[in-house]
Amino acid sequence: MVWIIFDKVMRFVLLFLLLYGNAFAQDSLSHKRSFFVEAGGTGGIYSVAYEKRLQLLKHGFAADMGFSLVPLGSRAVIDFPVSLNHSFGKSTHQFECGTGQVLVISLGGGKGGTIRGTVRLGYRFEPMNKRYYLRFAYT
Repeated sequence: MVWIIFDKVMRFVLLFLLLYGNAFAQDSLSHKRSFFVEAGGTGGIYSVAYEKRLQLLKHGFAADMGFSLVPLGSRAVIDFPVSLNHSFGKSTHQFECGTGQVLVISLGGGKGGTIRGTVRLGYRFEPMNKRYYLRFAYT
């Protein structure tokens, strides 16, 4: 069971690295890389994540991966969300949708780990020549 989970995690990491290495160009509105804190998103209660903006086939894709640790008394839950998102729109206001998976590991409870799929639909506000963006999404 542990090897199956490890195999799936390694596939996701490999996919992320392949996407990371194949970025061709960069949109003038967005920064290439960013770190962010997400509340109530794919990582559960919160997650700290890294996002890489990609220009694949002249479309605004972004790949991100994160980490979340939630202590629950004598046990803890660790989440590793990985997703691929697409932004529609050339202005500062964009519609964003995406999909991904989250590896959830339960420590101390004897439950092991699970993998669950995620979907994101939302709004992204990314002002020109600014070093921040805001994202509101249903995940």
